[in-house]
Amino acid sequence: MSSRSAPTSRPRSTRTTSPGRDVVVTRAEHLRRTPFPIVDALLVVEVVSPTSALRDTETKRALYARAGVPAYWIVVPEEEKPTISLAELVLDPGSRKYRYVTHYTTEPFATAQPWPVRVDLPALTARRATLLGQPAGQG
Repeated sequence: MSSRSAPTSRPRSTRTTSPGRDVVVTRAEHLRRTPFPIVDALLVVEVVSPTSALRDTETKRALYARAGVPAYWIVVPEEEKPTISLAELVLDPGSRKYRYVTHYTTEPFATAQPWPVRVDLPALTARRATLLGQPAGQG
């Protein structure tokens, strides 16, 4: 009988590592550090693909909440049309669960967390349509 544990498909997260992130914003002190402590991330952004939807929207959300990442965005580029939508979630420190602040919008997006920023989703959608060779008004 072996004392080795069986492999698991569950993603693991430690103080310094977590599953790959598409975009992460952290403090300047970690600029040249890799990996840096995920507990020091200010914002994590996941861009969902058809093969990662469950992992990006559920599994990673739980991992980042457990690590205390205060802001989590989910960006969804639609497969059938050039539309790009964005959901903004913020961490409730008491429950350590995310709550939606913005629930999947395709309109211009603005937030103050973790700092003031504006994302012109209609302009990104139009640019994506051009790159995909689709009419800008399609969708």
